[in-house]
Amino acid sequence: MKGYFDTLRPMEKRLVIFVGAALFLVLNWAFVWPHASDLTMWQRRRVNARQTLERYQGAIQQMKFYSNLIAKLQGEGLSVDTAEQAFDLRNAVIVEASRSGVSIQNQGHTTERTNQFFVELSEPISVTSGEQQLVNFLYNLGSSASLMRVRDMSLHPDPPHYQLNGQITLVASYQKKASAKPGARTTASTGGTTVSTTQ
Repeated sequence: MKGYFDTLRPMEKRLVIFVGAALFLVLNWAFVWPHASDLTMWQRRRVNARQTLERYQGAIQQMKFYSNLIAKLQGEGLSVDTAEQAFDLRNAVIVEASRSGVSIQNQGHTTERTNQFFVELSEPISVTSGEQQLVNFLYNLGSSASLMRVRDMSLHPDPPHYQLNGQITLVASYQKKASAKPGARTTASTGGTTVSTTQ
């Protein structure tokens, strides 16, 4: 090849060099340059994968904590029969309002929502009260065993500007009673006869 190149005239040598350089650039443009950033991309993906793995491992290590927290939440809350929960909420609000010196003008319709562990009752009320009385009322409700809390509240002074008028939405969480497992057998004795039923 070198001998052939030596036999070429200067113009032909320049042409061969130009074609070779052009071919080299074209091959680099087609096959090398598109992958120039691959190393950076793979390094970034490796870092992201390592961070994701560490995050998952951290969550797995917290499983015992979450299990204990779930058990604690299952044990909290006021255990009240389902039929009496709405009455219990209304009664707790009335009793605490009377104790704190808060005047309830209106109690709205109680709505219910459930999740895996709790029955959540929501009730809007309209109140008239002094500032300190209202603070005591809300604080004492939040300290009760029913896990009662305020979801929404709007306050404005009454026309004489002596007291506050408020619209408050109270939410109380009651422990959800565990339902009997399907297929559980129960027995009852009636007059010396034992009756067995499958649910």
